[in-house]
Amino acid sequence: MTGGVQDRAFLSVPMFREFFKPRYQKWFDEIHALGMHTWLHSCGRINTLLPELIDCGLEVINNQQPNVVGLRELGAAFRGKICFEAIVDTQSTLPRGTYDEIRQQAWEICDWYGTPHGGLIASDYNDAEAIGVTTDRRYVMFEAFAERGGYPDYQTVLERARRGQVTRGQVYGLRTEARDVSAC
Repeated sequence: MTGGVQDRAFLSVPMFREFFKPRYQKWFDEIHALGMHTWLHSCGRINTLLPELIDCGLEVINNQQPNVVGLRELGAAFRGKICFEAIVDTQSTLPRGTYDEIRQQAWEICDWYGTPHGGLIASDYNDAEAIGVTTDRRYVMFEAFAERGGYPDYQTVLERARRGQVTRGQVYGLRTEARDVSAC
């Protein structure tokens, strides 16, 4: 129940603290006790609740709407305090932006969310076709993430994927190649 709408979180911070924070704390403590990382997806503008979640032990936040949360605002406030799993905005930029706009936003995600020591996992949308995102638009995004993040030999991986030589893993071949673009 940490979701948000376009301009705010569903819950006020006092309500979150009273009803939800103790439960998240217990849940995250159990996850950490098992030696795992805490990971949470939340749509909408949850900026006011993110400090509370970090305080509970949240380590990775999945953000698919950087335009809604305010990419620069969120990055300035939380870069280095949490790892972002991010994608070019799935409501606007990725389905309807130009290739240059997709590329620019991917670079900004790397710049505002990542640090020299990590802090960013460049991601994908599980059902891109459902939101009108074609494979070519995804390739533009992946290439921009890989280029800005210094992903080794990304051109070869992308070219193999474009030729259909990647038969398992993600369409664009990164999982198949057992590589990670989280170093943005």
